[in-house]
Amino acid sequence: MRWIMFFKSNRRKGIIMCKKLGEIHNKCPADFLKGVNSLPIDIEQILHNWKIDYASASFKDLQKALPLKNNEITGLAYAQGDDLLILYSKSSNKPDSRFTLAHELAHCCLHMNVDSSCHIELQTVGDVLNISKDKFRFFNRSKEQEADRFARDLLIPTDVLLLLLKRNPKISLKQLATFFVVPIEQMHIKLQEL
Repeated sequence: MRWIMFFKSNRRKGIIMCKKLGEIHNKCPADFLKGVNSLPIDIEQILHNWKIDYASASFKDLQKALPLKNNEITGLAYAQGDDLLILYSKSSNKPDSRFTLAHELAHCCLHMNVDSSCHIELQTVGDVLNISKDKFRFFNRSKEQEADRFARDLLIPTDVLLLLLKRNPKISLKQLATFFVVPIEQMHIKLQEL
């Protein structure tokens, strides 16, 4: 319930236009990778460089209060005024938490409304709930696929992956996922996209 009270109290402030969302609106993974020279891609440093706050959180109370289909909340992006906050589940392992941060960043760049008074985007295992202006709306699957692709392109840069595959054509899927510190299923999808 603590989360719901936080969101409701902040919605009442009526601050319009998230400046941080305006700065990153329509950015692509390449925009965030400029100047990044280390592997695996340090998503936390990227968020820090762009002055986007992030943290791990427990979503148990929030999950109970929202109309979800008994799914676990994996991430949340919250924007209002000058503030942009991305949260990921405390119970996530390192590859999943990194992917969630990149996925939520993608929603901030591609799907969040820069001129609403408050916007909350929740990622669950099976549903995506968009909370804006006291209304709940579920995202369609295509927006989720866009955010997943953005996250894969950010965390698994294609040029680096191709170079790695050229140098070591027998490298396993598990080794690649470990090298890039991403969920194995996302690594598999990235390889299929090549």
